[in-house]
Amino acid sequence: MRKVLTIKEAVVATGLAIHELRQGARSGKYTAMRAGGPNGKLLFDAELLEQAITKIMLANTQTPVDVQNGSIRPISITK
Repeated sequence: MRKVLTIKEAVVATGLAIHELRQGARSGKYTAMRAGGPNGKLLFDAELLEQAITKIMLANTQTPVDVQNGSIRPISITK
C-alpha cells in the first residue's frame, strides 16, 4: 500500500513550505489529489512527491567541478 501524506505531513517530510506545495500541486509540478471534493484535503503520494523533487533537484544541479592547482575543471560522474 502506498503512503499518502497530508499537506502538513508533506511539509515535514520534504522541508518545503505549504505555499510551495499548494502552488506546485495546482500547477502540476507535484502530483496531488483532493479528498472530499474541490475544497477537500490536499493529499500527496509520498513516492511520487519524492520523485518529483528529485527530478527538479537534478535538473537544477550544475556540472560537478574539481578544483586542482588553482583552476576549475569539470569532472565526469559515472554510474
